Amino acid sequence: MRRAAVTALVSSLGCARGGHATADVAASGPAECPGGACGPLPAGVLATGQGSPGALALDETSVYWANASPPAILKCDKRGCGDALIVLAKGTWPPVGRLVLHDGDLYWGGRSVIYKCAGRIGKCAVAGCNESATLVQDYVSGPSGIAVDDANVYWTELGARAEGGSPSTGRVVFHPK
Repeated sequence: MRRAAVTALVSSLGCARGGHATADVAASGPAECPGGACGPLPAGVLATGQGSPGALALDETSVYWANASPPAILKCDKRGCGDALIVLAKGTWPPVGRLVLHDGDLYWGGRSVIYKCAGRIGKCAVAGCNESATLVQDYVSGPSGIAVDDANVYWTELGARAEGGSPSTGRVVFHPK
């Protein structure tokens, strides 16, 4: 039922790419579709062409999100990105769980695609970090949830459960910022 609703929405936009309907629409103006099949699209989309966007965070002026493929942390003005999409960090392990903003820094956990129980905690200033995250903690066992206060970064670890093991190997840990 849900797939049918998405397909109906995309059809109402008048756009299909490569035989598959897509909800990627531009903030204004026509989208790029084969044979010019698309007309003007509705406003309200900040960025298109993202690689499996997931975790999301907001501040007063910007939207931040994590792409899984290729792994990256991105920033966009809330009014729209246009050509001003900012890559804060790239090449990090695919971010999972949440992005957390605290005191001008963005924090996240990342997990290896191959070894689900291998991970790290990263951070980047919202003003930018030259596309390279600061490592907060390495060798984290399947990071999931994350929270930050004035002194520490806290996260949950799935433990061996990430690889199909016992659910009792997870834990909640912290590390000084």
